[in-house]
Amino acid sequence: MGRFIRDHDWFDSALGSPQQWSQSLRTVLRLMLNTAQPMAVFWGEHGTCLYNDAFRQSLVSEQHPDSLGQPASEVWRETWPMIGSIIEQVMTDKGAGKQINHTVPFTLHGRQDNTYWTCSFSPVDDQSAPDGIGGALVICNEITDQMYANQTLDTKCEQLTQMFNKASAFMALMSGPDHKFELSNPSHNQIVVHRPVLGLPVAEALPDAVEQGSVSILDHVFTSGEPYIANRAKYSVQITPEAPIKERILNFVYQPVLGPEDEVSAIFVEGTDVTDQVQAQEELQRVNSELADTVFRLKAIERRKSFRLKLTDRLRPLLDPNEITAAATELLGQFLGVTRVFYGDFSESGDTVTVRPGWTRDGAESMVGDELRLEEFGPVVASQIQAGDAFVLSDVTTDERSAAFAPAYLDRGIKAVLAVPVIKAGSLRVLLGVHDSKVHNWSAVDVALAEDVVDRTWAAVESARAQAELRRERDHSRHILDSMTEGFISISADWTITHFNAEAARISRQPVRDVIGRTQWEVWPELRGSAIDDLYVGVRQTGKASTMELPFVLPGDYHAWIEIRAYPALDGALAVFFRDITERKLVDEEIRHASLHDPLTGLPNRAMLFEYATHLLPHNLRASQCAAILFLDLDRFKPINDTHGHEVGDMVLKEVSSRLSLSLRAEDLVIRMGGDEFVILLQDIGVSAYAAEVALHIIRKISEPYQVGELALSISTSIGISMFPRDGEDIDTLVNHADAAMYQAKQEGRDNFQFYSSAFTAGIQQQNRIEQAQ
Repeated sequence: MGRFIRDHDWFDSALGSPQQWSQSLRTVLRLMLNTAQPMAVFWGEHGTCLYNDAFRQSLVSEQHPDSLGQPASEVWRETWPMIGSIIEQVMTDKGAGKQINHTVPFTLHGRQDNTYWTCSFSPVDDQSAPDGIGGALVICNEITDQMYANQTLDTKCEQLTQMFNKASAFMALMSGPDHKFELSNPSHNQIVVHRPVLGLPVAEALPDAVEQGSVSILDHVFTSGEPYIANRAKYSVQITPEAPIKERILNFVYQPVLGPEDEVSAIFVEGTDVTDQVQAQEELQRVNSELADTVFRLKAIERRKSFRLKLTDRLRPLLDPNEITAAATELLGQFLGVTRVFYGDFSESGDTVTVRPGWTRDGAESMVGDELRLEEFGPVVASQIQAGDAFVLSDVTTDERSAAFAPAYLDRGIKAVLAVPVIKAGSLRVLLGVHDSKVHNWSAVDVALAEDVVDRTWAAVESARAQAELRRERDHSRHILDSMTEGFISISADWTITHFNAEAARISRQPVRDVIGRTQWEVWPELRGSAIDDLYVGVRQTGKASTMELPFVLPGDYHAWIEIRAYPALDGALAVFFRDITERKLVDEEIRHASLHDPLTGLPNRAMLFEYATHLLPHNLRASQCAAILFLDLDRFKPINDTHGHEVGDMVLKEVSSRLSLSLRAEDLVIRMGGDEFVILLQDIGVSAYAAEVALHIIRKISEPYQVGELALSISTSIGISMFPRDGEDIDTLVNHADAAMYQAKQEGRDNFQFYSSAFTAGIQQQNRIEQAQ
């Protein structure tokens, strides 16, 4: 910029030829051009713009390429409503000004973006200028990274909280050796029957867990650092001695969480309630961080500006809070020519300060680790510090605030003191102490310089802590997601997959590296237009969670049933949890088969008959087709059971079932009603004669001899027939009528069949009345 300024045509400028420029302007330019800090000066009544290379590269950019030598109000027209009054304040000698968190649009390569800045506006003395102020010196500090770090941290915390609270798996976090509950999601609250647990040790919150051995397991995990995995673990809950015991069956893991020194500091609990699934099988068998910005309050002279620029350059690359404070105390101590500079931490009560490592001049005694009781240095000094006010003592032996307490100072080699306390969130946090072993007449510039150091150091430390916390939260979130026993996918608004945990990779048989950063449709193109696609779109449109179960073919031609639960997340994103429920589906199918079939013969049972007929009979009615119900009762079967035992009887029943099945069409249905009674449903038959033919064929087949081991046995059957829709339009009526016809066949001498007649029902009712009257 120095070359640009020399080569610029100043002939028509309000400043005139550089040879005519005042010494004040030349001094400011020399300072400005020899620093890496973005700086500009608006000179004269027109506010002519002059700036250094850092300012040009950071703030002038493409939208103001011809700013040099132009009036500031024209160059910065878009921000003049915000800074114009400050410039006027400075130029009329009404004091310096500042602007914090100022948004500045920035254009680079044709693309506009926003940057964030904190700027100070200071008057530059010039005796030849009106009001004695020649221009306004602008010093800028970019805080864009701090602003974005805050926003990113807030977003991550909110996402983590939503995922934690919306997970169907129960989760909790217990800290310390007594396993105190720190976190508990709604699913975990349901497991513990909504008892208050947060802030309580597990033994106090859940006494039933002690009795069932959970606490001893937690103790082992905490001391050994080894995770504990439980499958189908029984957990009994009884809130009060009078309350019923509720037993749940859980799959869960106790996962140790390591602290900064690789020691176990907490235990993460995650699991699912599998009570319903296990019972079915048994029938068959979070961060907020605060950033402070520097405020520039007083006029700054050339010496103070130079120091501030040097401090900024020194702190910019540092990330460790200890390195930041060490660098700041060293620069301040050397600049002021004092004996000692340090930061100290206030106690909770605010009456003592513990000295941290700082800077001391060669040969001076260090005070690191000393606890300074404020009352030892005088009540006035103590109260001023505790009020949060900066103060100075130029000579502790003569100042009336400290003279009576001078030994406390002199014993530590202190003759002069400058102290700046820091209050954050309403409480005393740290103290900047500056000591000199000789009398030191502190100037207002010295005090302002110390306050600048405090502000800048605090901001740098908070930024470093925020970055470290952001990294820790990111790692913590990844650890929790990878510890889950369910697959988890986070899908952004543009369908890009941003999270994909280890269980998701296992279930989908897709490596994490092949998924993260790609879109949903790049990874699984076959899902476009599918039910899953509809599910995701529906959740985004309604903002409500949704669940579905569907069959899925995974890599390797593995056919599985998958349960998918999708939840709306921030900014149009989706949080998706899924798990393999193939085993549960198989169990459900087995249970249903068992409920509809006879366990001895494998034939459909009465429940299957009624369910099947509910659909079949309306179909036959619409198609104008008949159906028939044949009710069979075996003749002379009871003597076989009584004489040869139930084992032989069961073998005969199995053979009867086989003969019946082989005697019928594939579309017909054979049902064992119980004992030695069977029902046959013949569908889509034209006339009743066909039912008669089938009955005769069955009578012949049943009458054939039965060979059971060395036994030769014989039985017969009596059959009653009812016709649909002639004898009834519902299955219950048809079975009852066929039963009545079978009873009539028994009366006719057995080993025959009879069609239903209403007279049979009347006869049976009359017989029942006679028997009841006897």
